Amino acid sequence: MINYDEWHSQLEVDYDVDTPWHNFFDSIKNELDFENARILEIGCGRGGFANYFLDLYSNKIKEYVAIDYSAEAVRKAEFFIGSKYKNIKFSTGDIQNIYYSDNSFDYVFSFETIEHVPKPHVAVNELYRVLKHGGKLVLTTPNYFGFFGLYRIALRLKGKRWTEVGQPINKFVMMPLTYYWLRKAKFKKIKAMSEIISCPSPFSNKVIQFKWKKPKFLLNWFGLQSFFTAQK
Repeated sequence: MINYDEWHSQLEVDYDVDTPWHNFFDSIKNELDFENARILEIGCGRGGFANYFLDLYSNKIKEYVAIDYSAEAVRKAEFFIGSKYKNIKFSTGDIQNIYYSDNSFDYVFSFETIEHVPKPHVAVNELYRVLKHGGKLVLTTPNYFGFFGLYRIALRLKGKRWTEVGQPINKFVMMPLTYYWLRKAKFKKIKAMSEIISCPSPFSNKVIQFKWKKPKFLLNWFGLQSFFTAQK
């Protein structure tokens, strides 16, 4: 078993929920109707986003199911949230083999997770399977179709391994490939965007960010963070 428990044990809860992917959700939340919805967050980590979401919508939704592969992450999430919300359920599970039936959820959230499992395309198929017909997916994942991807390739040629903050698995996911997986899984109404075109500095440990915005149709494919919404 991949030791994600050890990795999560070294980290605190994301109290501020101010990452690019959380900011993406914040930018689209008013377009989504959560009334009486049953929601799955797969790869919930230590509960930061679940707490943020339920603080806004716990009185509207029917149920919030939060699953992570790591028992340590789930333990931290349960301790952090405690008994504040009655309609949340935490458990351990694998995004590549979700133990819920077909057509179970109105919404599925997956933030920065598919790149950390052995078979991301299998995970995408599972997200489709557990959504109800007409249900919506909110998915984020890195996009190595750009400078960071070239950096990873350069590291590999030097015999070194890229690790995303020390995570055990870091797949080389790219925005066009993620889009293809969504289409192949039969998702429709797919919307995709990316942001933060950046690369590691060759002279320091800093990351250089480029503020290029045009032409948007082209640059949209090269940002380090990729964001998707889709419908079953």
